[in-house]
Amino acid sequence: MPWTNQELQSHLRAAKLLDKIKNQTFGFIRKNPGTTEQKVRKYIRKLFKENQLRLAKDSPIVAFGKNTSEVHHFSTSNSQRLTPNTPILIDLWTRQNKKSSPFADITWMGFHGHKIPSEFQKIFQVVINASDACLKHLKTQLLKGKIPTGAELDKVTRGIIKKSGYDKNFTHSTGHSLGFSSPHGKEKGINYKNDEPLEKNLGYTIEPGIYLKNKYGARSEIDFYINSQGKIVITTGIQKELVIIKSNDA
Repeated sequence: MPWTNQELQSHLRAAKLLDKIKNQTFGFIRKNPGTTEQKVRKYIRKLFKENQLRLAKDSPIVAFGKNTSEVHHFSTSNSQRLTPNTPILIDLWTRQNKKSSPFADITWMGFHGHKIPSEFQKIFQVVINASDACLKHLKTQLLKGKIPTGAELDKVTRGIIKKSGYDKNFTHSTGHSLGFSSPHGKEKGINYKNDEPLEKNLGYTIEPGIYLKNKYGARSEIDFYINSQGKIVITTGIQKELVIIKSNDA
């Protein structure tokens, strides 16, 4: 069901705050290079509270090293400590803490160290390319006055990953609609099962990922909606490069 203008505005505010909190989080990691997943998670939830955002269940996901190879890694009190030459994944979802407020949902990747493993850099770039291809196809179709189906967009995204040889390591859908009680809405998302055009004025994610078991993974996640005029509105930042936390940063 399309969002009202009030609901769209609420999503935009939450998305803007998530981008700010994401930047603050990488700043926290930069100042505390020996931190743990759980400490970073607690820091983010503190920022949620300070910004009057909902403390959603399980949010955020903070994963270091091989834990990034899990689609959903939920850290515990015995969470992994950040060490040099380590990938970082941060998945944040929240909404304004008031009625009729839809979620915003983003994932960003970083790396702690100076020398990025070539394979990790490769899968990160493939994920970015897949996300870009999905956006490009969506924009091209909208310019033609057509709204693509979720299955059509999923096929484009998955095609980029398959061409790079990682199709078996992309183990979830390209994206989902955004909801109110959880980040996953009730409406169909960007996946092979959705043969219906996306809805206007409804938020969706694009979040391709590649996960190499017990090694590392990479995911990029942005939010967008198609407005009443049939134009795409991207509501979150778009990652193009890894956030680098150098080993000697203090």
